[in-house]
Amino acid sequence: ENLRSVRERSSLLASHGALQRALVQKKASDLTAWIADVRKTQPSLRGMGIYNVTGALLAQNGETQWSHSKMTATELIPVIDENGWRWYDVVAPIHIPSGNIGGYLVLRYEASALVPSFDTSLASLGPNTQVFLGISRTPGLLSLRHDRNGPEGPQWIPDRPLSQGFVDLLADSIIGDEGVMRLPSDGEPASFVAYRNLPTLGWGIAVRVWEAEALSGVRWLGVTLGMISVWLLVFAPFLAFLLPRELTTPLLKLTEKVRTLKPGEWGF
Repeated sequence: ENLRSVRERSSLLASHGALQRALVQKKASDLTAWIADVRKTQPSLRGMGIYNVTGALLAQNGETQWSHSKMTATELIPVIDENGWRWYDVVAPIHIPSGNIGGYLVLRYEASALVPSFDTSLASLGPNTQVFLGISRTPGLLSLRHDRNGPEGPQWIPDRPLSQGFVDLLADSIIGDEGVMRLPSDGEPASFVAYRNLPTLGWGIAVRVWEAEALSGVRWLGVTLGMISVWLLVFAPFLAFLLPRELTTPLLKLTEKVRTLKPGEWGF
């Protein structure tokens, strides 16, 4: 959701009238002033840059980098190094009044802006929950792991045969599959894995939760219901004895009083 919002916001910025006019008029000072003003309102921005259609840098504020490639729609380009997913670039084409693409707006965002949402999810699912992001890298995939200790650097997983359990599910999520599956114990505790595709990035995501932690709430509910059942079995005979007496005693007393109203029992 955050990535989708960033892409939509970048498209809106690229359609700003002041940006288009400065680009057509080739006023570098106006372009520099415009991106400086925008960056003040975007605290998670690492940098902004404006490039022409040939890839030449026209104006810049902060850190940006773009390998020139023609694109007609806004794209998200994750940037990954040996330390993991550090930031992501959003490239939005700038359409000038003639209808042609006059340049490109490149915005670099800190990937750490998404980490708090991971931390919240991990805390709610269990202390050993792991989140994996899978990126297709022929012939294999790149895995980025995030757990309670924070993010880890990328791990290269070469192409391998099927029946590799968790790796297969992460690979399936990249191509658009989704679901939940239980993985039996195999050197690690049994776990449940939920996986799906991230269409905004073209990545896959898999969340792994240990079975014992996932079912802890169900087990606690079972213990509670068991204790209630035992309590009912122990006290049910007493309740069966006491409740009828409480209900019938007033009726018996009423019957005795009614008998005094029969003929011969009146005092006048």
